[in-house]
Amino acid sequence: MSIREKNTKERILDEALKLFAQRGYMGTSMNDIADRLEVTKAALYKHYKSKQEILYSIVEKMNRMDQERVKEYDILYSIVEKMNRMD
Repeated sequence: MSIREKNTKERILDEALKLFAQRGYMGTSMNDIADRLEVTKAALYKHYKSKQEILYSIVEKMNRMDQERVKEYDILYSIVEKMNRMD
């Protein structure tokens, strides 16, 4: 996947998430997402097969972000534990 395609897919997810938050999942159509991005619906379908696939991708992205945060906290917790043992 090219950087440009990755950026486009990220933009789609970001705008779709905003619309889902404002209007709800059921209240948002693929047309709404395409309009927000100023692209055709066909261009949107080039990247995602359906609104459901967009939602799944958003959830996957959030899960990855959560996992990264957990790793950061685990590292910080480990450092604090080592410092406490030195006291």
